[in-house]
Amino acid sequence: MIYSLKGKVVKTEENLVVLETPNGISWGVICSTPTVIAVSQETETITLLTYLQVREDALTLYGFSNQQEKELFQNLITVSGIGPKMAIQILSGISVQDFALSVLNGNVKTLSGVKGLGKKTAERIIVELREKMGELPNNTSLDFLSTPTTAKTSAMQEAEGVLISLGFKNEAEKLVKTYATPNMTAEEIIRACLQGAGK
Repeated sequence: MIYSLKGKVVKTEENLVVLETPNGISWGVICSTPTVIAVSQETETITLLTYLQVREDALTLYGFSNQQEKELFQNLITVSGIGPKMAIQILSGISVQDFALSVLNGNVKTLSGVKGLGKKTAERIIVELREKMGELPNNTSLDFLSTPTTAKTSAMQEAEGVLISLGFKNEAEKLVKTYATPNMTAEEIIRACLQGAGK
């Protein structure tokens, strides 16, 4: 498994970053548009987290600028009908934070607005990834997140758990402490944290 690559960017194209590592090997890495834009102006050594797709006829490396993007990619490719190329296309068309909010809110319209992503696929993404996030059965909404709670710690813990499932493993506790207030529900805390993380 190739977990990450560290080197200098020698070339970028649409959804492609060519990274030259210290051993002189140049790697072609498929990346989302935001990642390509983020690294295209870098002149110093950078690190790309990677995912290696192994097929009989090809080995393909996919790269990510941060852990949240990589984990969302890995969640996306578990959805029926979505492969690595489509996952990269989705990451190119919507931010991690907006994607997470769309799944939490069941916002089919926003997801289906991503190029190449139809309504049925968007609905399937919401159902399957919502299950992963909250371990909920099909067609179950996240209404429980909107239920006010008198226990501040309960709402915060609930929100923290959802943020961790979205890939914010290291930042979840800090985000909740930064953006949560005593009278907020878990859903409100999650919204505030996701919006804050996207700034």
